[in-house]
Amino acid sequence: MEEVLYISVPVSVAATWIATWKWIRKAPEVGLLGWDMHKPGRPKVPEIWTILFMVLIYMGMEHSGR
Repeated sequence: MEEVLYISVPVSVAATWIATWKWIRKAPEVGLLGWDMHKPGRPKVPEIWTILFMVLIYMGMEHSGR
């Protein structure tokens, strides 16, 4: 069982990292931006990336048998 974790955890982290960076670049193109209320100047930031993050984490846990 531990062997599966040695593979699935790094793959999940890598997939999350790649998908997050792609989403950060794609969100402005499709207009999914929101205001960051906690930074000076309230810059626009990509929205809904948390859902992507959660889906990828779930997929990693599903493949590890948890």
